[in-house]
Amino acid sequence: MLLRNSRSLDYWFALSTFSLLLLLLVLGVQIHAVNAISLTKSPIESGYGHGCNDAGIIDLSDRYISQPGKGPSFHTEEFMCGYDTGYNECSNAME
Repeated sequence: MLLRNSRSLDYWFALSTFSLLLLLLVLGVQIHAVNAISLTKSPIESGYGHGCNDAGIIDLSDRYISQPGKGPSFHTEEFMCGYDTGYNECSNAME
């Protein structure tokens, strides 16, 4: 039995619901931040992936590195090192 001076059951339900939603929101933001960090590739890894993909494309104009704004002058030395490594390794694997 609730005392006359105590808060109503509706108040405690609303407060606990709000607290739970706030907790879930904070955890969701933290999980999203961790996932964003883990999904970020280094320039070498990114270059390697693009190079490996380009190794399987016969038409030179369809390759990533041939697209406007994607050529070697638009990338870091690390990216291009990864690109060349990926291209060479995947080209050799296809032979």
